[in-house]
Amino acid sequence: METKIKPKRITDFKNDLVFKFMLSDLNDSRCYYLLKTIIEGITAIKCQELVVLNSEVVTMMKEKMDQFNEDEELVLAASKRQLVKIQHHQEKVRIRQEGKEEGLKEGELLKAKEKTLKLFNKLFPDENNQLLENLTLLQYDQIFDALLENKDLKTIKKIIRK
Repeated sequence: METKIKPKRITDFKNDLVFKFMLSDLNDSRCYYLLKTIIEGITAIKCQELVVLNSEVVTMMKEKMDQFNEDEELVLAASKRQLVKIQHHQEKVRIRQEGKEEGLKEGELLKAKEKTLKLFNKLFPDENNQLLENLTLLQYDQIFDALLENKDLKTIKKIIRK
C-alpha cells in the first residue's frame, strides 16, 4: 500500500529573508538556540539576549510562507525542484566515484607496467621492450612473476600472445 505524505512546510533557503523568518520565533527554544549558535559561531560574541528588530518582515514572511504552503501546485513544484537538485547531486557523486575507481585501476595498471618493464630491461637489456606495450594488468602480473622465476624470453612472448 502506497501512502503519500504531504510535507507540512517546504522551505527554500536561497532567500535570507526566509532564513531570518525561520529563526525569528524567539519563543521557540529551537529557533532561539539555533539563532544564538549561529551568531556566536560567526561573530565570536556571546549573546545574553536576542531580540527581533524588524517584526514587520517576520509577519510578512509568515503570511507569504502560509500562502505558499497552502498552494499545492507551488509545494509540488518546490518538492520537484528539490528532488531534481538531489538527483543532480547524486549523479555528480556517482560520476566522481566512477572516475576515482577508473583512476585507481589505471594507476594499478601503470604501476604493474612500470615494475615489469624495469625487471624486463634488467634481465633482457638487449631486447626491445616494445612488446610490453598495451597489455592487461593480468598479463603484466604474469610476466612479472615469470621474470622473477627467471623464465626465458620465449615464455614471456607466450604470455603476451594469450
